[in-house]
Amino acid sequence: MNMPKKSNETAAKNSEVKEVKKDKATKAKVGRPGKQAEDSAKLDVVEQARLELARLEAEAKNKSQESAFPWGVFCGAVVLTLAVVLIGWKAVEMYQISKLQAKLPEIVEPLGGGMTLEEIGKPVNQSGVYRFTIKFEEYEEEFTSYITRDAKTFFVDGYDVDELLGESGSTDSSATMAQSCEQLTKSEHPVLDVYVSSECGYCKQAEVQIAQAVEENPALGEQIRLHYAGTVDGDNIIGFLGSPEAGEENTRQVCIQSEQHDVFWPYIACISDGGETQACMTQAGVDATSVNACMASEERGLGIIKADIARANELQVSGTPSFFLNDTDPVSDVEFGGGQRVADAYKKIICCASSEEPDFCQEPAAEE
Repeated sequence: MNMPKKSNETAAKNSEVKEVKKDKATKAKVGRPGKQAEDSAKLDVVEQARLELARLEAEAKNKSQESAFPWGVFCGAVVLTLAVVLIGWKAVEMYQISKLQAKLPEIVEPLGGGMTLEEIGKPVNQSGVYRFTIKFEEYEEEFTSYITRDAKTFFVDGYDVDELLGESGSTDSSATMAQSCEQLTKSEHPVLDVYVSSECGYCKQAEVQIAQAVEENPALGEQIRLHYAGTVDGDNIIGFLGSPEAGEENTRQVCIQSEQHDVFWPYIACISDGGETQACMTQAGVDATSVNACMASEERGLGIIKADIARANELQVSGTPSFFLNDTDPVSDVEFGGGQRVADAYKKIICCASSEEPDFCQEPAAEE
């Protein structure tokens, strides 16, 4: 009887063992935080981190866009402002040019020596001054002059600085321009040789001033000599600007200067200031018969003016008036006149070029 009891106990233990094993199997299968749960938890953390990172990146981008400098708007504003300024400057410049163009005739006409003003070209701003052309009815050639913005200072001519300094390699007279009193070659009796032509407006302007200087200092008249540029066409003398009439007047002046020098400068003062030929000859006291004979003589007037024209070509005279000290060294009357053609400039040139100054150099300059 004891045997069945043992058998029952054994069976109970076996059943208990099976339950424990089953429970362990179940726990192993679903009861512990197994690999799936761990993997799921890990995926959740990664996804959350990714989403958070995306959120932070989006937020940073939005902030960057909100705080970025509006370059497009700024550049547009700058361009618009520059355009307004440029248009405004152009308008002011055009107004200034129109004012100058309206004022120029009243400045230029008195300088024309009686010539008829045909046209003044539109002023053009060049290096801070205004360049413009002048056309007289009597001449084919146009002249170029300059004026300041305020129309207070008028420049008969202008010189290229590079040429004045010899940087351009030019061999013409302006390239070796004497710049100061100290640079002029000194001599005992210097002579200022001036190449002109009677149809040249600027020549007339210079001649009026020279005649005034000679009137104030008569001895100066012996040290200034006019020569005449032009061309020889067979038996005809043509003026520098192409006028046959000027060639005739040039020859007349040659004869008066060479044979009636005492009345030469009074005649020049009259004719260059717009006077008529016959009236000026009478006023100055010119012997008309002698002049006419001289003009027709190859040995007298014609011979002298042909020699003048040949010498002008040797000196490469490219414009009138042109000034040479002792018929050799180019010099500028404008430089010695403080940028203008004035009577005192011609006296200064002779005084500066004299090894011993003449008495008239001590005389004060006459008021302009």
